[in-house]
Amino acid sequence: MWAISKLEPLQMQIVIQKFFTPEEKREPMVVERATRSQQRPLQVLDAALDGRDWLLREAFPVADLNVASVMYLMRMIRFDYSGFANVQRWGDACYTPARRSPAVWHAPDQPRMRFRVHFARSSTGLPCGV
Repeated sequence: MWAISKLEPLQMQIVIQKFFTPEEKREPMVVERATRSQQRPLQVLDAALDGRDWLLREAFPVADLNVASVMYLMRMIRFDYSGFANVQRWGDACYTPARRSPAVWHAPDQPRMRFRVHFARSSTGLPCGV
């Protein structure tokens, strides 16, 4: 949820301007403002990744998959991560060929594994991933 609420709205402003708005109608200030606003969430992510390979564990967990999925558009727009070394390193690791499809990735000498998501009911009665 953090990536969807903090990163995605800002990156979508940039994506819309760069890919979907005709060149003559683009507003450079929208891109500049979104890029500046992106700095704070990226500082938070960079700090969270300091001294760690992944957000939560030693292996590539679902949390990283979620944030990396949201941030994938930022790679497409060639967002400058130079001020965020931990985010750059983490992003490169997330988007390696073995990570692009973690639900079906397997080591050559290991059986194929697939993620399964089990749902339970929260105290509010709404489904939640377990």
